[in-house]
Amino acid sequence: GLEDFVSVPASDDPSPDTWEPLADVYAAAERTPEPPEILRGSAGALIYRGARHLLSGEPETLKSWIAAAACAELLASGQTVLWWDADGMGVATLIERLEALGAPREAVSTRLLYLAPDRPFDEEAGRV
Repeated sequence: GLEDFVSVPASDDPSPDTWEPLADVYAAAERTPEPPEILRGSAGALIYRGARHLLSGEPETLKSWIAAAACAELLASGQTVLWWDADGMGVATLIERLEALGAPREAVSTRLLYLAPDRPFDEEAGRV
């Protein structure tokens, strides 16, 4: 369930406002990001853990398959995955794809959190 997700504590050193220009672009450029870890292949990985990613493209260009491959990899490694179905794929299609990509059935049934909300989140009630 949602309780399986770990809350990340706030840092004692507040992050700068992302709308403010960098004070020292050279110092910022010297910090190398962690390499991507998810969707590993012979040339490396494609997705960065903890980062936001956007898969965008024309219909039928494998966007949901790429996301499903990442999901299957994470489930197979013992992690819990939240899948927000914003394009109406449907849970049956997702399960079919995950199993085709090698996600263990037990992992799909116990560690896949599937959401397909049909209304806005009700912040006051704390639920959809």
